[in-house]
Amino acid sequence: MTDIGSDVESQDDPNPARLELRAFAKLNLALAVALPEPEGPRKGWHRICSWMHAVGLHDNVRAQVDRSLDGPVLDVRWADDAPLHAGQPVAWPAERDLAFRAAQLLGADASLRITIRKRIPDGGGLGGGSSNAAAVLRAGDALLGLGLGPSRLRELAMKLGSDIAFFIDDGEPALDAPPRPAIVSGFGDAIDRLEAPAKSEPVTLAFPPFGCPTSEVYRAFDGLDPCALREAEVRTMASRSPGAANLFNDLAPAAERVRPELAGIRRTLDNEWPSTVHVTGSGSTLFAFGHHHAAAHTIVHTELV
Repeated sequence: MTDIGSDVESQDDPNPARLELRAFAKLNLALAVALPEPEGPRKGWHRICSWMHAVGLHDNVRAQVDRSLDGPVLDVRWADDAPLHAGQPVAWPAERDLAFRAAQLLGADASLRITIRKRIPDGGGLGGGSSNAAAVLRAGDALLGLGLGPSRLRELAMKLGSDIAFFIDDGEPALDAPPRPAIVSGFGDAIDRLEAPAKSEPVTLAFPPFGCPTSEVYRAFDGLDPCALREAEVRTMASRSPGAANLFNDLAPAAERVRPELAGIRRTLDNEWPSTVHVTGSGSTLFAFGHHHAAAHTIVHTELV
């Protein structure tokens, strides 16, 4: 995969001037979703319980201190080897990117020059934007000597989105190590880390030529008469091997209602591949264990990490 610079200083340097981190994609191996909160400060929000696992597909995030800046500056575009949109500019302004907004949370003195080369498709349920934001928070904390640490960074992350905290792990041996798998519950703020499998499992990701807007998928979910939160089922499932578990995603029917063509692609791949095809997050990315091929669709072979 393409790097964005070969002059990145060692992460063992106690006072680095720049850091380059890998921002990993995630899969929701299982995802249970509750009815929306009927009242209170989080009225309309949904409690979840999800078995989340990082995969090898990643973006590259480089941050460096530049004291000539009055605040963060972000250069983000698709990597030359991205599975979709290779080498192209992203379709949104830098100021709207979660990574830029994460840098702003670090304070007025966050004079960081941030470069991101993306491979994780947007609107696919893989958490690419959230993972980038987490990488910026972790790198900025180290580069600027803020001493916030993972717990405080997760608190800041919750101001931007519920998935970001998963990517900020207490137990990482290095800043750019993948986060350990976890059961993520509540509103994304309760994270129970799990041991990574002793042997990684290969996974094939399939990317439809469209995304699924998360807000639209949740609105569709609310109209499907959802059942009670299946938290115990997710927790029991996470004690098994990911490839052997009977995975489910409560948002999958809603995603297929928002984008009916997603159901057709999933059925086609289910017929072509020997492994069951699943939807991750709010879609539109599909995944199946093992390495498979599909001439009509963009796919990436990766593995759980």
